[in-house]
Amino acid sequence: MHTDCLPDLIKLACLLPAKEDNLRTIITKYLLEVSRRYRKDYLEHIMLPVFLVAAGDIDSGDFTYFPLSIQSKVCGKNAST
Repeated sequence: MHTDCLPDLIKLACLLPAKEDNLRTIITKYLLEVSRRYRKDYLEHIMLPVFLVAAGDIDSGDFTYFPLSIQSKVCGKNAST
């Protein structure tokens, strides 16, 4: 889930027009609930690196806790401009 779903949700929320604020709010609430459910470690070691890559900052994400096969897949997801 964290390698495919979360970056796509973040990108979708960023690309939505202003009239779709309701959908953006739902996506944000979902992401916050995931972080609440899995606590601080998940937020710091999984969601933050994935968010940084989805936002285009591929050098700041620490993928130490990801399997090697997934690290290259996540690092290959660049922000669309």
